[in-house]
Amino acid sequence: MPNYKYESAFDWLSLAVEARRVSSSELLTLIQDHVDGDAIQDMFQKDMEADGFFVDLEPAPPTWADAYKAHAGLFLQPYWYEGHYREVELDDYSTGIVPTDVCDSDDPEDFTDYCERPVAEVGERKKGFLCRLSASGYTDCTEWNAFATEQEAIQFFMDEAPERDTEGEE
Repeated sequence: MPNYKYESAFDWLSLAVEARRVSSSELLTLIQDHVDGDAIQDMFQKDMEADGFFVDLEPAPPTWADAYKAHAGLFLQPYWYEGHYREVELDDYSTGIVPTDVCDSDDPEDFTDYCERPVAEVGERKKGFLCRLSASGYTDCTEWNAFATEQEAIQFFMDEAPERDTEGEE
């Protein structure tokens, strides 16, 4: 946006908020990027706060693109699909997830090759989003996790992503 006078910047940003429904933090970034001078920014911000212009919108939920971006450049990458699975109880009372395309049986003995510990009990067949981190072309991967919704699956990958040092990034 070219350098406009205060009123023009206000008008431009008002239209941007209406058209894009930007949050107050995004709006402040626009103000800082496009309005020259700290004094003008302060005046602009106070005027908008007085008019009740700021509306705190919930941030958009993360997407698959966000999940992949969060793991960019890492050895283990997100791998997921929607399908059927069995929840199995292991002999140490922990729970494991086994996709039914790997093993679909009611017999605990059939799961020996797919679980680190002996299976004590096999649960019912369920459908959901199966997720794990996996290194393509290698046998390295995490245990399977199952989620009822796609958004829960995406959030799992976001939570598993390491925090990145953003210092110096622009």
